[in-house]
Amino acid sequence: CVPAGEDPAPPNRPVFACVRPPDGLGRTGEPCAQDADCVTDQCIEGVCWGLCRRGQDDCLVGQVCYDNVVTLTFDQGTPAPGDDAFFSAPACLPDVGSGDPCPNKRCGPGETCLLFNNSTWTGFDFSCREQIGPRLGGAACNFDADCQSGLCLTDGFCFSVCDPQNPGIQCAPGAIVCQAVSLTVWDAGTPDDDRDDRTEEVPVCLPQR
Repeated sequence: CVPAGEDPAPPNRPVFACVRPPDGLGRTGEPCAQDADCVTDQCIEGVCWGLCRRGQDDCLVGQVCYDNVVTLTFDQGTPAPGDDAFFSAPACLPDVGSGDPCPNKRCGPGETCLLFNNSTWTGFDFSCREQIGPRLGGAACNFDADCQSGLCLTDGFCFSVCDPQNPGIQCAPGAIVCQAVSLTVWDAGTPDDDRDDRTEEVPVCLPQR
């Protein structure tokens, strides 16, 4: 199954088609050096990309099908990038967690809920990944490896999304609050101008100052 152009209805979404692959080429998730090495003719960061389905046997052993990995950009015919449209497709990647959705910001043992751009870059999706470090959201940190989320903010505390109804699950005990903040989904191609950013309110763990 490979990308085969843009769907005229609805626009800004790709069409995918089934093709019979030549023998001897890499399947989805196998290593590659160039597009021609892959069944799908798509070598991205050294791995053959192809569509996959969560929970199906589409990936190699030790890999997981994760949503919204490979993003296709649809230019709207104007010089400004701010009106571009996006569509993100799933891909097989090395196993770094279940990838299960976590809309209530909760995951199973050993995993934490992280946020990712959704398939159209209009908001965030939340899914589970393996914990990186031991510390919960809002806890003091020096390095990314200190935090379960793998992200130590420049203000010196661990980033984590949270559930305002049950903040103790994701936030460190003590003087921590679960508070909604505006996070940038996409900067509209103008990183120095926040006025045209696409943003979404997301509850996160914050130290009380």
